[in-house]
Amino acid sequence: MRSRIPFIVAFLLCAETAMGADPVRTWEESLADWTLDARVPFGADGFVLGGGASLARTPEIRVQGAIEESVVFQDPDYDSHWVEDSAGVARWFVRRGFVQKNVVELHAWLEEKITNSDAIGTSVVFAMGVAPTSIVHAPYDDCLLSRYVESGGRVVWLSNVPMYVAQGEMGPKIILGSEPQRQMLGLSTDPQTFYGAEGPTLTQMGQSWGLEPVNSLTRPVKNIGLSACFFSDPAGEYCGVGLVNLRPDAPLSGFIFMPDPLDPSKEALLRNAYRLATWSGSPVTIPPPSALEAEALPFTASLRFGEDDTRSTFARGDTVPIYLRIQSRGRSPLDTSAALTVTDGSKTLTKWVGPVRALPLETDVLLDELDLGGLRRGVYEATITIAPGISIDPDFNATTSFVPDAVTLTRDLRVAPIPDHEGTHVALWASASPSPTRTAHLLDWLADHHLEPHFTDDDAVGRDLAMWHGMSFSVRRLGESANAPAPPGYDSWRRGANGEIMQVAALGNERVAKGYANPFRRQMEADDFGRRIAFDNQFPAFRRRAMTSDDYSQWFGIDYNRFVTEGFHDRFGIEAPRPATLGDSSDIGKVVPPLPGIIPDDDPWILLNRYWCEDIHGDTARRLSQAMHDNTDGLGMVGQISGGMQIPVMQLQSAQYPPYFMGDKGYSLISFYYYNRLWQPPLAHVWWLEVARMGNRGREQWIMPDSGYEGENASAIYDHFGWLMLAGGAKGIQYFNYDSMSPGGIQAMATFGGISKEYGRLLAELLPAPKKVALLVPFEQLLYKPTSSYELLYPFMDLLQAKVDVEPVSPDELDATSIQRYEAVIVAQTSWLTQSTATLLSDYAQTGGKLILDEPSGQALAIAGATQLPMRIGGASIYETGNATQIAQVKTMLGSIVQPPVNCDDPNVTFRRFDAAGVPYLYVNHNMTGAEYLAYRQSNFQDDRLAEKMGYGSDVVAARIVRPNDMRVPFDVFARKALPVELHRGMMQFVVPLPKWQGRLLAFLPEVPRRLQLAMPPKVAAGAPIPLTARLVGRRGNVDAPFPLHVTVTDPNGQRSEEYGRRLLARSGVVTSHFEFADNDVAGRWTIAVRDALTGLEATTTFELVKDVPGRIREWRRPLN
Repeated sequence: MRSRIPFIVAFLLCAETAMGADPVRTWEESLADWTLDARVPFGADGFVLGGGASLARTPEIRVQGAIEESVVFQDPDYDSHWVEDSAGVARWFVRRGFVQKNVVELHAWLEEKITNSDAIGTSVVFAMGVAPTSIVHAPYDDCLLSRYVESGGRVVWLSNVPMYVAQGEMGPKIILGSEPQRQMLGLSTDPQTFYGAEGPTLTQMGQSWGLEPVNSLTRPVKNIGLSACFFSDPAGEYCGVGLVNLRPDAPLSGFIFMPDPLDPSKEALLRNAYRLATWSGSPVTIPPPSALEAEALPFTASLRFGEDDTRSTFARGDTVPIYLRIQSRGRSPLDTSAALTVTDGSKTLTKWVGPVRALPLETDVLLDELDLGGLRRGVYEATITIAPGISIDPDFNATTSFVPDAVTLTRDLRVAPIPDHEGTHVALWASASPSPTRTAHLLDWLADHHLEPHFTDDDAVGRDLAMWHGMSFSVRRLGESANAPAPPGYDSWRRGANGEIMQVAALGNERVAKGYANPFRRQMEADDFGRRIAFDNQFPAFRRRAMTSDDYSQWFGIDYNRFVTEGFHDRFGIEAPRPATLGDSSDIGKVVPPLPGIIPDDDPWILLNRYWCEDIHGDTARRLSQAMHDNTDGLGMVGQISGGMQIPVMQLQSAQYPPYFMGDKGYSLISFYYYNRLWQPPLAHVWWLEVARMGNRGREQWIMPDSGYEGENASAIYDHFGWLMLAGGAKGIQYFNYDSMSPGGIQAMATFGGISKEYGRLLAELLPAPKKVALLVPFEQLLYKPTSSYELLYPFMDLLQAKVDVEPVSPDELDATSIQRYEAVIVAQTSWLTQSTATLLSDYAQTGGKLILDEPSGQALAIAGATQLPMRIGGASIYETGNATQIAQVKTMLGSIVQPPVNCDDPNVTFRRFDAAGVPYLYVNHNMTGAEYLAYRQSNFQDDRLAEKMGYGSDVVAARIVRPNDMRVPFDVFARKALPVELHRGMMQFVVPLPKWQGRLLAFLPEVPRRLQLAMPPKVAAGAPIPLTARLVGRRGNVDAPFPLHVTVTDPNGQRSEEYGRRLLARSGVVTSHFEFADNDVAGRWTIAVRDALTGLEATTTFELVKDVPGRIREWRRPLN
C-alpha cells in the first residue's frame, strides 16, 4: 500500500485568508504565492474567489481549483445505507445545479476526468452511503475513486464510515469495513468512540467554510493527519466531519466524510453537504431549488394494489382492490378521466372507465376489485390511463388508443401458489433490496443453492417476491422498547448488587446499561414486535417463524433493579441476596460458591438466579411468543438468537437455562446461535441442541451457524458441522451471513439445503427417540461453576462415543414417575445438587434404578444407593476429548450396566436415535479424532490442504453396526439402498459406508416397497379439485412407513409447471393430494410424474384437461365520487 500523507498546510492558509488574516496582499502577490506555495489566491475584493455547482469557466474570474462542476451519485438499481430516500436526497442536489449520475455514468465520468487531467475543479457527492464495487475495490489506494482524488477531484461521502458498505451490479450489500478508509485516506478509529462521541463542536475551519452547527460525531475518526476537521469533540481528539487532501498542488481537492444519517427532510445537513461539495474559498450561497420536471403535470398519480400497496404477488382466488392514488397540484379539485385494464397477454380480464376527481389532498380512489379466481400462475398487466379535463371513450384500448396530455401507469400483477411451508428449513440470512431486480437476483441465487431466505430487512419487496419464487421465508425481528415508560420511582436501568447502574464496555464503560426488569418495557417490546410480525403475516410466503436479537444475552442476568427486588420478595418472601463480591458486575463467577455437596432448595442465590431466568428473561420470551401467536393466526413461533458464542443456550450469566426460559416458560421456538470456530470439539453441536431440549421435549428446534470461514478447507468443517446439526435434531438451520461467505461455506450450505429440499418432509417428522440413560445437568451446578455449561460436554462426548444411549436431562423435568423411564441416571463432574434432587436420585436408586456417579461427583455428593465409578467420565478440557483409550474405559465400565441399543467398535462413530410414525431411524456420524480436532484448531484454517491430507473427501469408513434383530430392513436414506444384513444370536449386523466426517440416516423399514402406484381420473375439468393418490406397495400391500414424494406436472406443450409441482409425505405408504387447474391453463393431455426420494421409485400418469368454463371477461363502467 502506498503511503498516505494528507496535506494540511494549504488548507490552513486557505482558512486564514478566508477569515481576513492578511487583507492587504494583492491578487498578483497571492498568485505568485500559489505558484510557489500552492496557496489559494485572493480576489480583487480581498476574499478567495468562490465557486459553485455551475461556476462559469471564464478566464477573468477562474481560480485554480475552484469547483466548477459537481455531480451527485444515486442509482435506483443500488441499495442505500444510512440514507433514507436516497433518490430524494439526490433530487435535493439536482434541483440546485448538480447532475445526477448512476454507476455506469459515474464510472465513465471519473475515468474521463482522470484521463483528461480534468479532475481539479470538480466534485462528486455520494448520496447513497454505498460504494459501487466497480469504483471502490481492493487495492483501495489504487481504485478508481482513489485515483480521482489523487487527480485533484473532491469527494463528499454522505452517511456512515466512508466506503464501509459496498455493492456490486448484482447481489447484496458487502461489508468492506474500515479498511478502504484506512488504505485510501489513512483514517483510523478508536473502538471506544466508534459508535459515537459526545459534544460535536464546529471548528474554526468549519466556520470558515460557512457550515452550520448541525453535524454530529456519529462515526468519528482520530483527529490525526487530517487536512481539515470541520466538527470535532471539545478536546479536539476526534473528528466527525473532515477532509483528507491527496494532491498538494490542488488544495481545494480531497475526500470529505460526513457520516451523519440522512434523509431529504434534514435540510441543514444537506446545506452543509452542498457547502462541502462547492466551497472554493469564499462563502457559499445555496441557490433556491428549481422546479421539478414532474411538476409540469397538474396532478400526481400512482397505481396501487390494496390499501397498503405492499404486495404485487397474490394467490389464485384472492380479490385484489385496485386503487388510484391521485392528488391535484393546485388548490382546487381537478376533474380527470381514467381507464383501467388488466390483461392476460392480449386478453382483457377486466376494464373500468370513468371520471375521477383529484382533490388537493392525496386520495385513494377504488377503481375495481379484481377477482383472481381461476387464474393460473403468471404475470398479468394492470394499466391505467389518466387524462385531465376530458372524458375517455368507453371503448378505450390501452394498447392502441391515444389520449392527449394523458399519463399512463403500468404495473405487473403476479399470481402464484402459496409456497410449501412444510418440512425442514435451511436458510441464509438475507437483506432484500428495495430494487425488485436486485431482490429477484438474490432469490435466484438462493434457489440455485437450495436455500430459503431468512429476511433481516423491513422491506416488502423480498417478502412479496418470495412467493413468486416459490420460497418459504422466515424473519429476524426486533421490538423497540428503549424508551419504555415506568411508574414514578421505577426505571429500566440494569443495576448491580451495589445499586449502581451497570457499565457498557462497548460504549466506553458508560453507566447506561438497560435491562428488562421493567414489565412495561417487556410488554412494549412484545407489542412492537407483534406489529412487525403482523406486517410479515400479510405475505403468504411467510413461514411464521421468527428469531429475535442475540443482544438479549447482554441485557439479562444479574439485575437489582427495583422491579426485580420487589418482585423477588413477592414471589419468595425474602430479600434478594447481594453477594459483596459482586459490586456492579454482571459476572456470576465472582460469587464465592459454597462447599461441594447437597445444598438447600431455598438457597437464596439459587432462587434469585431462577427468578432472573423465569420472571425476567422467561417473561419477556412469553410475551414475545404471545405476540407471535396473536399476529399469525395462532400458527407462529418465535425463538431467540441467544448470545454467548461458546456458551450459546445454557449460560446463567445471561439468565439462560432452557427449562426456565423456553417452551412453556418462554420462547415457543427452541433456537439459538452457535458459531463453533473450533472453540469446542464439533460434537458440541449435538450437545447444545440436546441441552436446549431439556424441559422442552417434542418442540421444533432451530440453530443458527455462521458462514464466514475463509480458506478452502472450510468446506470440510461446514460439512462436518452440518451432519452433526441434523443428528442433533435441528429442523431449521439459518446460516448467518457476515457478507463474507467463503466458497467452503457456500458449498456446505448448498449440500444441506439440497438435503432439505429432497428429504425435508421426512426429516421434519423425525422425533428424538426416548433414551435409556440420563446425564444430569443441574441448575445449581451451572450456577456455582458457570464453566460447567460447556465442561459437561466432555462426559457427554465420551458417553456418546462409548455408544451409551444418553441425553442431557434437567432435574426440573424429572419426578418420581418420569425418572423411571431411564434405565440409568449418570451424574458426572458435578459438585452441587439441591436437597430435592438428591432425594429424588436416592429414591430412584433404592427402588431399582441405576444411579451412577463418576469419581469427582462421588467425592462431592453422598447419595444412598449410587454406584460410584473409580474414574472421571470425560476429559477436563478440549485437550482431553476424543481419546480412544479413555472412551474404551467408559465403554467397558458402563457397557455391563446399560446395554447399548445400537453398537459399533469404532469410537469415532456416534449414534442418535429417532422415530417417525412408528419407524425407527438412526443418524450415524463419523467424527474427528481428538488429534484431528486439535490439529485443525491449531491451523486456524490457514492450511488449505489440511482436510485433504487428513483424508476428507477420499476416505470412507466402514462402520459395522450391531442392533437387536426386529426383522426390519436397514435402509440408507441418502444412498437410497437397503444394506445387506447378517443375523447372529438375535442380533443384526450390517456395514454403513461413512465418508470421513460425514453422516448418514438409516431407516429401519418393515420392508422395501417394490413399486409406486398412482390413481387419478383420466379426464378433469378446470376449477374442480382433482385427487391424485400415490401408494408405496410391497409384498403385503402398502408399506407402513413415511415416504417423501416429489410430484412433477407437465402441460401439453411439454412445459414443466411451477404451480402444480409439490412435495408430499406418504404416511403409512399412501397419500392423496388434490389439484385444481386454472381456467386459463392449456387444455389437452397433461402428465404427472411422482418420484419417491427414499427408494428412487417412479411412476407416471396422464389426464385430459377439458375447458368447460367460459372465459372470464368482465367490463363495466360506473361513476366514482
